[in-house]
Amino acid sequence: MKKFDGVIFDMDGLLFDTELIYYTSTQKVADAMGLPYSKEVYLDYVGISDEEVQENYRRIYASAVLMMIPCKSFNLVMYL
Repeated sequence: MKKFDGVIFDMDGLLFDTELIYYTSTQKVADAMGLPYSKEVYLDYVGISDEEVQENYRRIYASAVLMMIPCKSFNLVMYL
């Protein structure tokens, strides 16, 4: 077994731009659910926790169903 000298974790998108993938998957989920959503809305919440995003989505859209968007979009990203 080969021994590694180090491991790199890209948690902030420095090496891989995952924001476009996450936005695209979230947009697809919102479209499938018939919810108004745009890149501008998405960009307002880049860099904050999923909990904060869900709280703001509930406030903006006044719908608890939006709590499902981050989970569904994450699952969709896993299949892209």
